[in-house]
Amino acid sequence: MTNNRAKAIIAVFGGDIGEAVPYAERLGIVIADRKQILLTGGKRPSTKSVKESAIKGAGSSPWIGVHRPSSTPKQADCYEKDSGFVIVSDLDHKRNYLEAALCDAAVGLTGEKGTYSEIVFALSLHRLVALVGESWEKKWPVNLQKSPERAARAAMEKVGTVGDDRPLLRKLLNEETILLGLKSLPADCFRYFGSEEDAKSEDVVDWILSTSKHENSLEFVGGFPVIDGYREVKDRYKIWLAEHAA
Repeated sequence: MTNNRAKAIIAVFGGDIGEAVPYAERLGIVIADRKQILLTGGKRPSTKSVKESAIKGAGSSPWIGVHRPSSTPKQADCYEKDSGFVIVSDLDHKRNYLEAALCDAAVGLTGEKGTYSEIVFALSLHRLVALVGESWEKKWPVNLQKSPERAARAAMEKVGTVGDDRPLLRKLLNEETILLGLKSLPADCFRYFGSEEDAKSEDVVDWILSTSKHENSLEFVGGFPVIDGYREVKDRYKIWLAEHAA
């Protein structure tokens, strides 16, 4: 999918572990400085979590939040907040797939099962991914290169099976489809940058932007997937994006 916009959507995924939270803020600052759009799972700026620390770093620049409330709402909703657009998801952890689909590229910081599923989904959709954090070096090459089946299975175990009430989403989000995407993953689709203490946030973002300008461009592949019950949210999102990504 291609989009008529001038700004890339760069997701920041990670757990609230160690240096990941302050590093996320630095990423938000650089993404804004490069005049791109941040995407996280947050709904406001703060210093309490990776997702909201990244939003804090983005400041007044446009950002997208795919929020998972503690109590699952009856239906999806959305609203604008300052310079951001917040999608209130009713998908529980399956919103991780929506985040991966919306972004053009992603940065995976140190995290746990939720972060892992977000990165697996992003790569299965052939999004460009930068990995920051020592845990990725230890577990990622084994799971992806030697056993994509294991990676797909672990990601789906985190989000759970899509129910019969969402047949459109079920066609997109299942272990077989995720595995197929991983098996056809381009060799240069991801890169490991080291720990949060060593990797420069500028280098991470600039690698994404420079790589996405190659002939086989991965830039602007992000788009809103067809999900049951999300038509109105999708329409409002497209209007907001057209105004902020030109």
